[in-house]
Amino acid sequence: MKKMVQVFTIVFAVVLTGVVHGMAEKLLIASRQGDVGEVRRLLAAEVGAHTLPGALLAAAREGHDDIMRILLDEDARHDGYAIRQWGGVLLYSAVQRGHRGIVRILLAEGVNPNVTERLENASLVMAVRSGNLGIVQELLQAGASPNIYDETGMLLLRMAVEMERPDSRIVHALLQAGANLNAADMGVLTLLGRAAQNGNPEVARVLINWGADANAVDRYGLTPLVRAVYGGDSEVAQLLLDVGADPTVVANRGKELLLFVRDYGSPQMKEVFENAIARQGYGHSFYGEQAWQPVYW
Repeated sequence: MKKMVQVFTIVFAVVLTGVVHGMAEKLLIASRQGDVGEVRRLLAAEVGAHTLPGALLAAAREGHDDIMRILLDEDARHDGYAIRQWGGVLLYSAVQRGHRGIVRILLAEGVNPNVTERLENASLVMAVRSGNLGIVQELLQAGASPNIYDETGMLLLRMAVEMERPDSRIVHALLQAGANLNAADMGVLTLLGRAAQNGNPEVARVLINWGADANAVDRYGLTPLVRAVYGGDSEVAQLLLDVGADPTVVANRGKELLLFVRDYGSPQMKEVFENAIARQGYGHSFYGEQAWQPVYW
């Protein structure tokens, strides 16, 4: 009799495990599909706390706000196990997919926006890299640190400036949240120099408004104005000259920047410099000097 009971117990456990796994899979599918009614039905059947992480991740990835709230309420009944153990992963997944509503829900639940456990980067790095201003703002308002590094060791503010299509609003948001402009300026080029050479007047304007020095030199001894001229962007050059950039600086090989503009600048660039010289009374001219061959970096 005792042996029969043991056999029955084992069989029952196996059957129950299969049922639980089946329900867990159904909960995962329902969460992925956004089926609120089915999720409620399965939770009412007491599928168990261990089924929640997968379902939460599915909801986070697909951006189902209602499902996320229902699952989090269920998780709270189980002492918040899933959100404590997997909150950072859920947040990162929502950021990666651009689901601002899910991000807001998770942050309201107390998920730490600075967590990097099990992740390649903090969520804020992903948000900046994705160019999602709204999510960047959500994370910063929740206490995400703007002075963090990506997986290559690059400071976040520098990464935001050096992106192929930088968003000046994101750069502004990082600086407003306390990003260290001086620390980020310790690269080969200054941040303003990078924005100038890449032809990003909006980013350059934000950096200037937050105190970037228009006459600071980079590791090659070149100022942002020199970089703007090398990049061929007359709008950035005009902006820098308007805030006091020196047009008489030495570019390289001991020659003045004015000579480079004279010999290689576009008509628009020459006009910008001619006007600046006339306006500021430097007494220099584009004429009378030997042409020279510049060295590019």
